[in-house]
Amino acid sequence: MIRKFLKCNVSLLLFPIMFFVLSFSQGCQTVPAKVQEEKKQSVVKKSAVIKGSAVNESAVINNDLENAEYSSLSMYKGKVKLSRGMYRAKAKGSATETIVALTNHIAFGKSANREGSAAILVTNIGGSGFFYDLAFMVKEKGKQRNIATTALGDRVKIKSLSIENGNIIVHMVKHNKKDPLCCPTLDVTQKYTLKDNKLVQVSGK
Repeated sequence: MIRKFLKCNVSLLLFPIMFFVLSFSQGCQTVPAKVQEEKKQSVVKKSAVIKGSAVNESAVINNDLENAEYSSLSMYKGKVKLSRGMYRAKAKGSATETIVALTNHIAFGKSANREGSAAILVTNIGGSGFFYDLAFMVKEKGKQRNIATTALGDRVKIKSLSIENGNIIVHMVKHNKKDPLCCPTLDVTQKYTLKDNKLVQVSGK
């Protein structure tokens, strides 16, 4: 009798299994490997924190940079609210997913006498491009606010980020004129300062 029941009702048994597998696969969209590589760790490393800054310990303990709102100047133009260091969204009627992630390149200090944090984000909209933005954050009324953002380029390689003598310093490898997009070779150090709530490049090409 059991064998007869299984033979007659095999489709009924398979349906919930297929439904579960389909639902699971739709909820597990993969994050591009490049974004996974660049994505910020859950806690900022204390070795990257400049001692004596009131902003530093708050950013480390509360992880508020990971859950702040940022302006994106790359392929996705507009404001994004990160959750645990990442923003993900799909356009209506499209399978393409936009991902904006906070990288592990974060520095603390003053620019134009404003205490804050510099952070680098990476954006991917489903293609081969990975676009980097430099953001400057200040803490106001207990919340991080992105007061200035500037684009750094597509598929550049960030080596370091620091704040020294009021300048935000980005050491990275970008493209020479003849470099393919995959493989930049030009080693540069670009310095930025905060002016009228904008990041202005003051040296480096």
